Amino acid sequence: VRLKEGWVYKQGAYNRNWKRRWFVLNESNLHYFPNSTCQECLGSIPLEGSSVRIAKATTSTNSSNLRHVFEVVTVARIYVLGCDLKEDMTGWISSIDQRRKLKNELSTEAQADALLRCGHLYKQGVRVKNWKKRFFVIKGGVMSYYLTEQQHVQHGDAMGTIPLHGCSVATAEEKMKKPFCFEVSTRFRNFFLVAENKIEMFAWMHVIQNIQKPPKQLQWFARLTTLLCLLIEEETKSKM
Repeated sequence: VRLKEGWVYKQGAYNRNWKRRWFVLNESNLHYFPNSTCQECLGSIPLEGSSVRIAKATTSTNSSNLRHVFEVVTVARIYVLGCDLKEDMTGWISSIDQRRKLKNELSTEAQADALLRCGHLYKQGVRVKNWKKRFFVIKGGVMSYYLTEQQHVQHGDAMGTIPLHGCSVATAEEKMKKPFCFEVSTRFRNFFLVAENKIEMFAWMHVIQNIQKPPKQLQWFARLTTLLCLLIEEETKSKM
């Protein structure tokens, strides 16, 4: 879907000369072409994680025409673009900024809703103090538990949830006289959970402890924790 298109001047990355290109803004990127009829794209500017701003000074397209210059700042590069008219520059900045913000919001929502950890744990009942095996999932700041993994895969309703924001987590092996047991304390209730081994116990605890981190950082942390667990397990097996 083409949200906006038109002529824009683009400064080269190396020789700094200016070339007139036909720019097309879609839902994800800003593409540029040699002209309005050519279907072969010369390049694209990714908008996710980018910012757009007016350049500090204007530059001329030739000796007589002033160009109004703006910049699209990405992780890899700063793209310097210009228009003959201020109204055109303002229109492009507004359109790019709106699309960029929406793209970043969608990306943040996806990260916030990312699956951080899942697996089986034993959970102690709130009234009857027996232990039952449940399938747990940490996602979107909530730890949900299901009767089986299949129930989660088929998008069934969770049996219960544990809100993780503002909670605390600690080992409870001595307190409960049970190996690999840890406690998740919320404002309303303390949950006692048991992992299959000490590595798994600390992996769950580390993700819960860092639930307050920004979504992207937390997602990276969860992946790193899982990788470390796998490496430790492999190392343990090799020594047996």
